[in-house]
Amino acid sequence: MRPSSANAIKNWFHQQRPLNRRESNQLLDTLTTSFRTHLDREHPITSSVQNDRSHSVESSAASHAPSRPSAHVTTAKHLNMLLSNPLLSDTITGKPKLSSSKAITLRESPAQWFDVQVANGRMNLAAALSVLTISNRTNDSTWKTFNAGTRVLEWLSSNGYLVKEDFIGNRNLASMLVRALCREGNHEPVLKWSRPEMTELILRAGLPHSLALRWQRTVLSAAVEQNSASYGLDYAIARHLQSYHAFASNRELAPMVLTKPVMRIVRRIAQSTKQELENLTHYDEFQASLEIVPTTYSSLKALADVYHPVRPTVEFALEYIKRRLPKTEQLDHLLAHRSWEQLDVSLCLRTAELLLDEERYQETTSVLDILRANYPQSVDLENTENTSPLPTSDSPASSSADLRQLDEPWFTKRFAALRRALNMSSAVS
Repeated sequence: MRPSSANAIKNWFHQQRPLNRRESNQLLDTLTTSFRTHLDREHPITSSVQNDRSHSVESSAASHAPSRPSAHVTTAKHLNMLLSNPLLSDTITGKPKLSSSKAITLRESPAQWFDVQVANGRMNLAAALSVLTISNRTNDSTWKTFNAGTRVLEWLSSNGYLVKEDFIGNRNLASMLVRALCREGNHEPVLKWSRPEMTELILRAGLPHSLALRWQRTVLSAAVEQNSASYGLDYAIARHLQSYHAFASNRELAPMVLTKPVMRIVRRIAQSTKQELENLTHYDEFQASLEIVPTTYSSLKALADVYHPVRPTVEFALEYIKRRLPKTEQLDHLLAHRSWEQLDVSLCLRTAELLLDEERYQETTSVLDILRANYPQSVDLENTENTSPLPTSDSPASSSADLRQLDEPWFTKRFAALRRALNMSSAVS
């Protein structure tokens, strides 16, 4: 084989496939010429006279034998078979390229887009996050049947990401994945991740202990939020109790993993109505589970007491408010966080309502004074003149949007209403 022909073939085969038709034809011509040159050199064709003489001598002995096909024809047939391979064809079957005029879009065809990305090796954690983000924010029926959470989980698992730092350290991706799985009803992976065994698995992979705990807190918190939104607060509490029982025997890990999810549940309880809390057995069990929460977060137990759907109690809450809220004491840094501040304000208002119902006016005044001294911005004292009366537990307002937001307008309205109700009750008494 001539060096030039060998180099030409080498250059052709090291080009990216598939080829277009012109390139395929050029490759075919090059291969044909090279093969035929080599064939002629190794097996030269004799003259026509010699060929005829040989044929006449052998005709009597092999008159019935089939004629041997031309070496050139065999070579051409073999090359045609090679070039019929899709890798050497300019016609691409299957899904179109994303860059074509009929490109597949993630929003319109999520399943097909996902399959193309995986098949082409272009799927990565950033793309997975994009898929989950859109899935969690759309109500399109195409996305519901796609089951983005399950598909992404399968891809993560098959590529060994589930115990890699790239995934474990990405709280946003973990949260989005858990929300998608819960919404799809695929709770088994979330339950598996909510066990101490998952902590040990992450540690065996060589990742830091703090990273493992933070990841599990993210998983459990996202599950609480999504289960509450999709299936109701009772269901979210029931699922959380499964995690609590899994960690109950590990007194070291339980507080570090479960406190943040407990806070999410308590916040949802403070925003809920009695109609959302129908399973009293689960609620009572949840109250009992709060014994794992460090004393620093005693407000969670106090809130669970005052928001009990049937038997609210104020004694522990009153003790907490008098002992922890005055700013003469050093509060934990988390209690100064915005979300904890809102829970403290909600606790004070709910406790004051219950004390007022029990005609404990002096203690009601004390609670409201502590609230005003510690969180004046939350009750907006300068704009309380035109607020509505305090909704009662039987009024429509108590089971509507008024109880859905823990924010300044709602706090202001209830604080002013409590003040007026207290003044009226004190005057009557």
